[in-house]
Amino acid sequence: MTYGEHGDPPPAHLHPDQDEAFEVLAGVIHARIDGEERTYGRGERFEIPRGVAHQMWNPADQPARAIWRTSPPGRTHEWFAALDELQRSGVSRLPATAALLAGRAPSHPRTQARRLAGQAEGRGRRKATAIRAGKVPRR
Repeated sequence: MTYGEHGDPPPAHLHPDQDEAFEVLAGVIHARIDGEERTYGRGERFEIPRGVAHQMWNPADQPARAIWRTSPPGRTHEWFAALDELQRSGVSRLPATAALLAGRAPSHPRTQARRLAGQAEGRGRRKATAIRAGKVPRR
């Protein structure tokens, strides 16, 4: 996968049923994993256990490339392609994004998307429970 230069942090998110593993092939990737931040460079590897809130982006002047694996694989790539599309269109708040994606995430039913939004945003704030996935307009 490629991370464009001068990236902004995506919404915090987690995967309740998948572990993730990354190996940086070129450039740098900055990660915020369970509140701790670190920058990973070429040749470095890191893992994100299931259920841990995280964000990753490339703040550098050149693109970064990494190998990304999820276990079990699921349909995570499709979910993040949709998330990227929404973020590029200006939607960046996690509860709204989760609601918009709920219908486009075959491995995450609507109720799970709302639960994920609530857990990742503030870990304890329950604003996301008020989200009604069918009521949020799609862009």
